Amino acid sequence: MSDTMDDPPMELEPNVLPGRFRLTMRTMMIAVLTAAMASALFSELWRLLKASSTSNVHVDVPTIVILGICLNAVAIGCWGRLTLEQTFIQIAICCLMVLTAAWIWESKLTRLMRYWLQLSFAVGVVLPLFVRTIIVDKKKPTPRTRRIASNINNIIFAYINFIIVLIVAVFQLLVLYVLSIWQ
Repeated sequence: MSDTMDDPPMELEPNVLPGRFRLTMRTMMIAVLTAAMASALFSELWRLLKASSTSNVHVDVPTIVILGICLNAVAIGCWGRLTLEQTFIQIAICCLMVLTAAWIWESKLTRLMRYWLQLSFAVGVVLPLFVRTIIVDKKKPTPRTRRIASNINNIIFAYINFIIVLIVAVFQLLVLYVLSIWQ
């Protein structure tokens, strides 16, 4: 090693665990944000369902919703080979989408609730793809445009996660309805 100023500075590598798992401050902050969003969703659903039910539904439904969001995010993350940070961001965005629906439902804004799914599609898929078309699609991608494309993919994957959770919830309600008829 020479003592001249021409040598590039030595880059510090974060602690790398087996399997290329990097635990950085950014990852920990995103995990805290995700936990906060999931906690807010759980408490809001618990509060909304506690007043309307006498059984343990007010605990079971929020648990199943958050478990479904997390399992879908992990499945989409494995399928799309996403990083841990991207999976956490996907969970946080999906929790925010469900939380928004809960707030609209609680406010009894029925007309907005009718259009909410289309509005979330516009914000979660159409707008990010439009931004990608304008900003990212260039001949020579830069690190900034790659980050933007990655974030756009996170938003779209979160919307896919949300739709999967919504379909599973409707299916579960249908099964419970059929079971209640047969009894």
